[in-house]
Amino acid sequence: MAYTKDLIDIILSGFRYTGSVINHPTFQNAFHDFEALNRDRMPFHYIERGECVISTANKDYHLKEGDFIAILRPTHHHTLKSARAQIPQTTTLICGYFEFLAMYNKPFLDSLPDVIVIKKEHMSESRRLAMVMQMLVQEVNSKKYGANVAAKSLTELLFTLILRYVLNSSFVDRGLIAGLAHPHLSKSLAVFHKDFSSPWTVKQLAHAAGLSRSKFIACFNHIIGQSPGTYMTQWRMIWAANQLAQSDRSIFDIALSAGYQSDAAFSRAFKQFYDLAPSAYRKAAINVAY
Repeated sequence: MAYTKDLIDIILSGFRYTGSVINHPTFQNAFHDFEALNRDRMPFHYIERGECVISTANKDYHLKEGDFIAILRPTHHHTLKSARAQIPQTTTLICGYFEFLAMYNKPFLDSLPDVIVIKKEHMSESRRLAMVMQMLVQEVNSKKYGANVAAKSLTELLFTLILRYVLNSSFVDRGLIAGLAHPHLSKSLAVFHKDFSSPWTVKQLAHAAGLSRSKFIACFNHIIGQSPGTYMTQWRMIWAANQLAQSDRSIFDIALSAGYQSDAAFSRAFKQFYDLAPSAYRKAAINVAY
């Protein structure tokens, strides 16, 4: 794969995310279960036994035992219903969600596919993914001490493996995820994300990508959906907001690490992006945390 293997680690290290199993239902008759929309959570369902139909706003997914579905960009409610109305069978699901705990994730989340379905036969193609799913099923069914904690940890690991699966598949052709898988753009994204503090120019990033400046700009706009300059500013602000909310580093120190030579220049850019001065943003984030 063309993308730098640790780039996803660098990007995700700025986010706090979690996952949890919230339900383990068994249906022995025909069923129709409504799942309400929660814009901050990405629900998933694993068909442990039987089969069912999961319907989103614009598509029905017929899933069988061993299949997995995650709704990564929930924009509407979804429903679960029995696959066979006339002769219902016992169906057991493992239901949960993935969730980002901070508000600095929009560019990343916007690049994810709306829904990802991993069929049983494809699950076995990823040994780690199949192993974690098997362990999750075992813990959900376990009566042992710490089973809930173990299931939560496995769910968080599952999310990372799902992202890896997306990166190694052809689910998206636009946005950051597509850029990470692009043979040229992944190289420029890697050098930028590894060193925010350097005053990168478009010409330097084009060189890292192995493209001319004009071809690089055209490719970046087409795949990522914004100009290289806009992308760099956006992610510097995302990183800075994360630092303001989660660390006690001085604003000047954060400004330097984000590639700004003064806290005044950084504050102007930050306020333009978030409509709040860095100090006000930090205060608001602390108030929300407590």
